[in-house]
Amino acid sequence: MERESDLPMDAMQLAEMERMQMSCELHDGVLQYLVSAKLMVEAIEHSSSADDPRLKTLLDMLEQGICEGREWIGRLRGDELTSQSSLSQSLRALCERFAESLQDSAIQFQFMIDDKLKTDDLDERVRVAIFRIAQESLRNAKLHSRCSKVTLNLEYSSDLVKLTVIDNGRGFDVERLPKGHYGILGMKVRSHTTGGHLNIRSSPEVGTTIEAAWTVG
Repeated sequence: MERESDLPMDAMQLAEMERMQMSCELHDGVLQYLVSAKLMVEAIEHSSSADDPRLKTLLDMLEQGICEGREWIGRLRGDELTSQSSLSQSLRALCERFAESLQDSAIQFQFMIDDKLKTDDLDERVRVAIFRIAQESLRNAKLHSRCSKVTLNLEYSSDLVKLTVIDNGRGFDVERLPKGHYGILGMKVRSHTTGGHLNIRSSPEVGTTIEAAWTVG
């Protein structure tokens, strides 16, 4: 007889496989169409004697679409999350990539990651859950919070690992999430199905704090 705690493993593995499949489909499908369209527009621009500013605008839009497509592919694949990397290394790579994405924004970002945590100390499902919750929390802060500052901390003790992401944005009513807000639901599911505890504190115009903790050892 399977225990309830054993059941989510296949579901989480399936979700990661679906993410990988989606990233491949985006790369081999939509992204390739955008790249081809950009090359065609560039060829038209070079062969045309007319100086049409609409071509430059179209090229800029295609380039933006390509960049966003590549960012989504990387996010779906979790390029920073590899079996050879520790959780600390994966999160550090994620944070460095997130910091790069903020270069043209006014958002300040700081992170502190405890390097004592080793991959062997965590179940693979927990490691993936922590990484995905961090990834989604940073994404939400950047896209939705209208914040000016974000911090991420990963703390580790002999029996506990805790992830904390804080922003000083506009906040939201935790009890009344808008329709289509599946990111937070996904974080709750990942935490619950891996034996963790997720706590979200937020209020309008104050900001949001997301804490996720798991016992280890």
